[in-house]
Amino acid sequence: MAKRMRDTDEKFQRKKNMRLRFKKLVRAVMLNQQWLDEPEEQGIVMNAKKNVAFLIRQKRKTGLLTVAEKALLRTPHAFRTIEERKKLCLIISGLSCFSNIPPKLRARLIPVLRFATIGGDRVLIRQGDQPIYVYFMISGEVEMKKSIYDKNTRKITLVSEAIMGAGDMIGEVELLEDCTRINTYVALSPCEVLSITDDDFRNILGPYLIKQWHEKKIALRSLNYFDFLTDEQIVRACNYCQLAQYDPLQSIYSEDRGAVSCVHFILSGECVILQCLKMLQVVKADGTRTFELISVKETGQNLFENPSKSMRALSTSFIDYGSTKDKMLSDSVFNINDLLASSSEFEDEEALQQKKANFTF
Repeated sequence: MAKRMRDTDEKFQRKKNMRLRFKKLVRAVMLNQQWLDEPEEQGIVMNAKKNVAFLIRQKRKTGLLTVAEKALLRTPHAFRTIEERKKLCLIISGLSCFSNIPPKLRARLIPVLRFATIGGDRVLIRQGDQPIYVYFMISGEVEMKKSIYDKNTRKITLVSEAIMGAGDMIGEVELLEDCTRINTYVALSPCEVLSITDDDFRNILGPYLIKQWHEKKIALRSLNYFDFLTDEQIVRACNYCQLAQYDPLQSIYSEDRGAVSCVHFILSGECVILQCLKMLQVVKADGTRTFELISVKETGQNLFENPSKSMRALSTSFIDYGSTKDKMLSDSVFNINDLLASSSEFEDEEALQQKKANFTF
């Protein structure tokens, strides 16, 4: 009788273990569904905001984190070994959503970060709620919406404002402004996120991000261009803008370099616009040498190194020309440092005469 009871208990325990292993396998498949079911490449659709986000954002990388790394992120920090904590530091530093955060603050975030998978069409944040979590996007896309009262239909409708993707931080604006949720965020596709609570955000990232937030507000209000913006629009502008500093002689952007999807406002310093023109060295009858612009009629459309009618080939010709730009400047009789030097009213007449003498042929 005792042996039969023991066999029955062992059989029941085996079935229970098999059931638990099967549930664990199903959960692993659900969490990594986007690896198994790769979405098709999105094309141009009727939604203008989705088209802009599709054109300016790089292709989303699926499976950015491995199963082992996800399991490590789900492990409580007290049970992680020293080697696992070091590995997590390297993993977090490689994510684009933490690229603007100093390494010391990233290390303090590791014990409080929580990994989660969000299904499609799920609401992450609802407008009007109290801010509790801040999300760091690892993969997927989230649509930012705002509730607006429609006078024609006399109903409140959700209007799309932006598409957020991998590398974005969601939910920090309300904690920096100390207000309720301003927008509603809805997942457009399966997303992988890292989240922290509002208390951890205030203790770790609060002082650093609040300082940056105030600097953005001061920068926007210092420009007359934004005098007509309301306080709500200033908050939205601070959420989108970035402060950048450029060294002397550093290119902000050119034909083949830099981000052309941004508008730059100069807060301090001086900036010059250079246009590269093709010139020809000419020897006059008296033996003096000078430079003249090549006439468009003489060359037709052949103004660049590799002329072509297609825009793609034209862009390539700019890249070929930009690669040899440094060599051309080094061989030129002009000094690029003198050309870009400030010509303010404080420069004395003797220095101007000396500069003119250097440019005589």
